[in-house]
Amino acid sequence: GIAIHVRAGETLLFNLHLVNDAAVPVSGFSAIQVQTVDPGIVTAEAGMQLAGTFLINIPSDGLLHTAAGACFATDELLFAVQPRMHSKGVHSLLYLRDLPPNQTTTILDADYSVDAQVIHPLATMVPTANKEIFSTCFYINTRGSTATYGESSTRENCFMGLYETPPPP
Repeated sequence: GIAIHVRAGETLLFNLHLVNDAAVPVSGFSAIQVQTVDPGIVTAEAGMQLAGTFLINIPSDGLLHTAAGACFATDELLFAVQPRMHSKGVHSLLYLRDLPPNQTTTILDADYSVDAQVIHPLATMVPTANKEIFSTCFYINTRGSTATYGESSTRENCFMGLYETPPPP
């Protein structure tokens, strides 16, 4: 199968955003599950990269707004997608455009919730060679102030985690 190779001495970075909107303390449990496998059963190495934009400006008017980004793909096979937004995110769209003839293929068109950040496995692997990747994030902001890019849970992101093989350079 496909696996991510974690080499000896490598560091993995995991981010966990915790937000308590309540007036009282909360407690809970978070965990990360890692599955190790015999290297002999791995047929392909995987990796992940982000596609999206830092240009986010969402007025607090209760209307639907978007932020979008594009990049050129290299020669990988895409097998899963994970939208990455914060609390104002409501929908995600990812599509590829062939260079030329400019034909588009929708890869993901799905509702989004910060409470369920789903990795979407694709039904079949999608080749990305000679294609542009377009990601669009949809937001509704009713928080009383304009939302812009930031790593804090009170700010916003617009990225798609692209799980692919071989891993990006």
